[in-house]
Amino acid sequence: VWDLAIVNNELICGHNSGTFKVLGDQISWISSVSGGWTIKQLHSNPNYFIQGTYVGLSLYQNGTSGLKFDGKVLGFTEPSRFIEQDNKGDIWVAHAYKGLYKLTLNSTFSKVTSVKYFDEQNGLPGNYNVNIFNLENRIVFSSDKGFYTYDELSNKFTLYDVLNKSLGSFSTSNKIISAGNKKYWFIDHGKTSLVNFSEPGKIEIDSNQFSLLDGRMVQYYENISQIGNSIYLISVDDGFVIYNNLLGQSPGKRKLPAVLIRRIEDITDKYFTISETGNHNEETEIPNSRNSIRISFALPYYRQAKLKFQYYLEGYSKDWSDWSVATQKDFTNLSSGTYKFKVRAKLNDSSI
Repeated sequence: VWDLAIVNNELICGHNSGTFKVLGDQISWISSVSGGWTIKQLHSNPNYFIQGTYVGLSLYQNGTSGLKFDGKVLGFTEPSRFIEQDNKGDIWVAHAYKGLYKLTLNSTFSKVTSVKYFDEQNGLPGNYNVNIFNLENRIVFSSDKGFYTYDELSNKFTLYDVLNKSLGSFSTSNKIISAGNKKYWFIDHGKTSLVNFSEPGKIEIDSNQFSLLDGRMVQYYENISQIGNSIYLISVDDGFVIYNNLLGQSPGKRKLPAVLIRRIEDITDKYFTISETGNHNEETEIPNSRNSIRISFALPYYRQAKLKFQYYLEGYSKDWSDWSVATQKDFTNLSSGTYKFKVRAKLNDSSI
């Protein structure tokens, strides 16, 4: 899966094998074009969407039955992982190692009528790892040398000095993700910051509180999704992190989220997963011959703090365990019977 996007209240999945609609626990295939990397609504006509794929661009239209595939955009077949539409209506495409393309489409968006290619001769620092983002309705181009902008008259790219100076070390960010309300996530090769552009002429950068995420996201495939007014879901290499930007009170007064039971595994003689939905009220029945299990748990809380866990297996334990930073517990050779696993967490030796 390359991309999950909400398009007019439909969940659209861009996949190696094509593009799908997801409805509940059902999926339907809407395009067989391989590699649905990203899908963007066209500013010039909001009923249409352009998708970047392994083999160029695909066109979608919003109809009475939802999003439908209108076909491949003819005249361009390069891999198109990053795409943006500028204010003139042209489509910019970033190639992984060949530089940039600017495409002009016909009136029905079905065919490319003009292709302009840009590389070092046009002022880019190189052809590799140049990406495209929309920052406050302005197209910017990221690189290992900093952010660039394009000047139509000179047909040249120049460093965006004002932005680069304000961003400091994050001027070489390889990804920008909108956080809403004039805020953006800047990700610089494993380091993360939240940048606020709400005050004209001033940029506020918050990176210290995200230091625990350093190196935890899959580089070049980072993803942060807004799932509430102030809540974000951050993908990391071993799961997800939840960030709530309204949590401002002291840790001692803060109500912690519930501990999640992430996984129950059978470790009797070989490893396999019994359940990955441990936080429910239904009983999980395990044959007594498979009586050695491992329970993994986590607290969806990322702040830099001292986090410890304590567990109790009702029907087995005599008392709660000692507090520990361990996030899993093995129980071996359990007798037949009914058990209930309980786990709790504390933060900085205070909040439980």
